Amino acid sequence: MCVALVVGLLVAIPAEVTAAEGSGKAPASVSAATRMDDMYEDIGSAQYVIDRFWETHWSEFFPGRYSSPRVLGTYDGARGNGAYEDGVYGDEGYEEGYGDGGYGEGYDGMYGDGVYGGGGYDAGRGSTPTCHGYPLPDDNALYCWPPYDFVAWDVDLMNMGYRQGDAWIYLIVAHEWSHAVQARIPERLVSRQIELQADCLAGATLWGAGEDGTLHFEEGDTREIAAALRQHADDTPWTDVNDHGTAAQRLSAFNRGALQGVGGCLT
Repeated sequence: MCVALVVGLLVAIPAEVTAAEGSGKAPASVSAATRMDDMYEDIGSAQYVIDRFWETHWSEFFPGRYSSPRVLGTYDGARGNGAYEDGVYGDEGYEEGYGDGGYGEGYDGMYGDGVYGGGGYDAGRGSTPTCHGYPLPDDNALYCWPPYDFVAWDVDLMNMGYRQGDAWIYLIVAHEWSHAVQARIPERLVSRQIELQADCLAGATLWGAGEDGTLHFEEGDTREIAAALRQHADDTPWTDVNDHGTAAQRLSAFNRGALQGVGGCLT
């Protein structure tokens, strides 16, 4: 079944953050090091735009004051011990963590460089950072639920989708940030389909940022997301259809948020 896509999305960033111009795949002549620098720049820009949206609009939808999650940023999950394969970070873990406030023992330390730092964890420091005592999973991205409250993404996962274009970066950051939103809102508003709701909130966030003028869209960016989700379906935990839904389901949820806004994700 074909899913209709909202045309256009993601690229430029507000003046406070320096972003690489343009969108889409890097030219073949661009070195791998330069492309990675561009990717980290896009990650930092995405963090700024998404955080700014929620800071601006939180009170329109939810009680209380908005607070930003901490940003661990990029890490190298290949240094871990495969904790994801044991189900530590699956949907059940998310729901269990939300319901009883935690998974286990404490977090070993933060290696990020602030809310807007795109570089994140320095793999040269040693072992993979942890969430609730477990090394962060390879080829995945996650929000570590309270009391640790941080977002992080594996560098290989980011780089894999970045080959399709920079829209992939914005999708991942917005999706994980949406889990932080779920941890901050009344439990009755959190869907049992927690991953699809995060995709919906990601669409609402990015399109809302576009309406605010902090993010500019280019035609074809949603097609980048669609292509990456379909190409890498079941290749990584983050694109596992059993946990996160099929590419069609995820795109449908994303488009619902883009068209209906935050309120459309809470029903």
